[in-house]
Amino acid sequence: MFAAIMTGLLLETISIYNVLLGTMLRIAAAISCYFDVKRLLRKEDGNPFDTEEGFSIREKEFYFKKKWRKEHIALLVVLFVIVIGAAVLPFVFNRIEFICISPMIALLEYGYQNNKMMFYVEHQLYD
Repeated sequence: MFAAIMTGLLLETISIYNVLLGTMLRIAAAISCYFDVKRLLRKEDGNPFDTEEGFSIREKEFYFKKKWRKEHIALLVVLFVIVIGAAVLPFVFNRIEFICISPMIALLEYGYQNNKMMFYVEHQLYD
């Protein structure tokens, strides 16, 4: 009975992570489409100051963020596996009091990796 409840909780946790990951991917795709449409509209306006080489700071920032994520996808997958492992291990070893470790690890990872990414982006933009 206890194992069935824990298995249900584990599956629910995994499904929540999958929903969050899917939502993040849809948001990233929407942002990408937004900048593509914006660039096309700018070309149709015929503004002489906007050339194909001239991108706005936001477009450059988005490009370098995307590039950083693409270069560090293996690291992000490993960190995701660590967070999933931290969420599952308390159930495996029947130490439910350690379940709060997974959200803390996830927040710390997100903050640290986002800080590294923004450092890279700012270094690429302003140096």
